Amino acid sequence: MNRSLSQFLIVTLFLAVSSLAKADVKLPPIFSDHMVIQSDVPVHVWGWAEPGEKVTVKLAAKEAAVTTGTDGKWRLQLEPLASGTGTLTMNVEGKNKLTVSDVLVGEVWLCSGQSNMEFGVGAASREKIELKDEPQIRLFTVPRNIQPFPSYGEMSTTSDDPPLTGKWQVATVDNVLNNGRWKGFSAVGYYFGLRIHNATNKPVGMISSVWGGTPATPWMSLEGLQTEPKLKGAADSVPKYRENYEQNKVLYATEMEKWKADVAEWEKKVGFPLNMYAYNVKQWGKQAKELEAEGKPVPPRPEQPPREPRDMANNNQTSTVLYNGMISPLVPYGIKGVLWYQGESNAGEPMKYLATLPALINDWRAKWGQGDFPFLVVQLPNYKPQAEDTTWAIMREAQKLATRSVPNTGMAVTIDIGIDRDIHPWDKYDVAERLALIALKQVYGQSDLIASGPTFKNQTIEGSKIRLNFDNIAGGLIIGNPPDHFYHSIRQKLPTEKPAELKGFVISGSDNKFVPAKAVIEGKDTVVVSADEVPNPVAVRYAWSDSPVCNLYNDAGLPAEPFRTDTLSLGDR
Repeated sequence: MNRSLSQFLIVTLFLAVSSLAKADVKLPPIFSDHMVIQSDVPVHVWGWAEPGEKVTVKLAAKEAAVTTGTDGKWRLQLEPLASGTGTLTMNVEGKNKLTVSDVLVGEVWLCSGQSNMEFGVGAASREKIELKDEPQIRLFTVPRNIQPFPSYGEMSTTSDDPPLTGKWQVATVDNVLNNGRWKGFSAVGYYFGLRIHNATNKPVGMISSVWGGTPATPWMSLEGLQTEPKLKGAADSVPKYRENYEQNKVLYATEMEKWKADVAEWEKKVGFPLNMYAYNVKQWGKQAKELEAEGKPVPPRPEQPPREPRDMANNNQTSTVLYNGMISPLVPYGIKGVLWYQGESNAGEPMKYLATLPALINDWRAKWGQGDFPFLVVQLPNYKPQAEDTTWAIMREAQKLATRSVPNTGMAVTIDIGIDRDIHPWDKYDVAERLALIALKQVYGQSDLIASGPTFKNQTIEGSKIRLNFDNIAGGLIIGNPPDHFYHSIRQKLPTEKPAELKGFVISGSDNKFVPAKAVIEGKDTVVVSADEVPNPVAVRYAWSDSPVCNLYNDAGLPAEPFRTDTLSLGDR
């Protein structure tokens, strides 16, 4: 066989294989074995096939067909399915056949945000919590994925993605503890799903799309950013990022090669590897103290290594990139609603967040096209020992006002279960419980359920005192303690009695100088506040600091929401 003929046959075989591969019907990873389909809404299914190819999807007694477009994409819609249909199989047929097995119909919730939503079951406190296999609960963790343009369903994975990422998993104990980067599946997501399953007896699918340390704008689409004037800067940055994306990838690869060469030279010079730099600096510091104490000369500090180049193409702080790579691949997969635990990375600009959060909620709802689905937010907990700085207090108010400006939302108050020294509180069980209470009442119709702590209603000035009236008091206001699991999580004994003094209130006169106040519960729904230093009070604040000491609850054991009665400007923060 001559060389030209051999080359011709190789090319012909390659084209034939490529053609067959192109003809195959394919599904995005969200459509895979063990998935949960949202009940009572149209079932959207999509994927890829050869242009012009007819694709048919069958699920239970529902069937639909569509012809693939010229771009090789297809999308169709099946009629809604009711929960309780048992285990189903989805068949997808074009020139080839795909089978998706062990499909359930139930409740699907998306949990998203940053590290406190990412915090896994294995990392959170499990004191007094017994895990067991839950075959009716399914888990899906979206791979970390940065993209310049919205994905049609693709989910690229990296070498450091956990092995269970990007596929539906039955919630066995092993899968719960291994389905994620941070010691398992999202603890807030899992405990929420478990509570909903136990309360409704329906299958539950929890989808986790999270990335620690990320602000809100990377989770928004370009169109969503463009709807809010205060986000114009973020929106305007996107076209330039997209234009330079490929160039930045090449530039980064070139810079990395140079950096690696520089590091190799540096390692020869200093005599230790890069991963030992921090250790050697620490050892040098100890030696320097000893030599200084002895009056001896101190050797030079170890030379700093070359600075690693910044990857401008793959930066999780860039606007839209996480929506494109981690939310868009899910749209419009049917969901019941969203859990959102994020805001730490936006705490430096809380007043801007007042516009950002509603824009994000409306953005996702518009993209899904499924109406105003429930969107439940976790208000930031107490954090930071420097209680005089009120940045987080302002952020909590921004979260409260933002959620109340958008219909069909809810907010779980966590002001009593944070840890002032740790931005990642270990009690995720009670965060999930409070979200679930809101969902069961607002979404699942359990109208008699107590789902909120006391909320400020109005104030009346009575001479040297201010009387505060509250809603959501259940059977009445009490001075209380955090829930039992909080104490388990921080390895402390449970309190043996209720505190005697109501804490967390400050009061001011017309000079707007707030001082600690005496507060007393009177009747079921009022608190009377006063201070000797303020004979003519005008306003009160409660739990208004980054890490307040506060203990007002209703008798259902839910904490009062932080609030202020003044209308002072909080500036542009």
